[in-house]
Amino acid sequence: MKTRKERKVAISKRVVEAIDYIVAKEDYQSDAQFAKDIDIHPQKLSDIRTGKLQANTDLIGIIVAKFPYVNVAYLFTGEGTLHTLQSLPKQVENISQETGLFQSTEVVYVPINEIEENKEYVFLAPDIAIAGYPEVYFTEENLKEIDKFRLPMLRKTGLYACYRIAGNSMQDVIQHGNWVICRLLQEDTEVTSGNLYLIATKSDGVMLKRIDKRYLKKFDSIICYSDNPLFEPFALHSDQIFKIWEVELFLSDDLRSQTNPIEQKKMIDDFAQQLKDWL
Repeated sequence: MKTRKERKVAISKRVVEAIDYIVAKEDYQSDAQFAKDIDIHPQKLSDIRTGKLQANTDLIGIIVAKFPYVNVAYLFTGEGTLHTLQSLPKQVENISQETGLFQSTEVVYVPINEIEENKEYVFLAPDIAIAGYPEVYFTEENLKEIDKFRLPMLRKTGLYACYRIAGNSMQDVIQHGNWVICRLLQEDTEVTSGNLYLIATKSDGVMLKRIDKRYLKKFDSIICYSDNPLFEPFALHSDQIFKIWEVELFLSDDLRSQTNPIEQKKMIDDFAQQLKDWL
């Protein structure tokens, strides 16, 4: 495992890589011109290049805010690609350049009257979450074609869907093969740190994660993490998020006890012995 100093050096090198990419892409004539544009002293940028100074979170925040195609997750972890300018799936070609977690797109638009009409119904997503976003989208045109079931105890008004989960990243709560019932969110303010969400991304399908949004305003990114400690947290920039669904319920056909079977057997044997003595 790398030391704190080694991680800082690695991050700083990736920041320099990002600066080189930006300077070339945006046709800056020099590092000095780039430094002036992001309001930092040219000498500071030079010191970062030579390794005399390490890039800090303030500089990373400035770069990501001004050049949102830079992948903040790559800068911090080295995972993924430097930038997010890859071609998008056909279904999301018309994504707008709005800021925030939610970016408007026609393919998931659902009118208010449709939501009201189906407020006690849950639409059954045809594909498994984490394997990819469903081929059938929840639009005004195809809502009537998607299987749905009634669930009157839903707490809030909105568009609900039921996804089957694959994988064990959330195994303390949601097991492989379970179904989650979730509500499509419309605003950033509906996201609460620590809650469980299905996140539909533009390149990595649908993933089930908890969200921490402490860096949402500064880096326009969220931290995604799992209940299973074998899965490390990662950052996800808002321009990679298609839609977010909040998980409100889950369904499971696994009724096995989660208690250690040896401990459980001992507990039952002890009680059986007590019962025998009483009788």
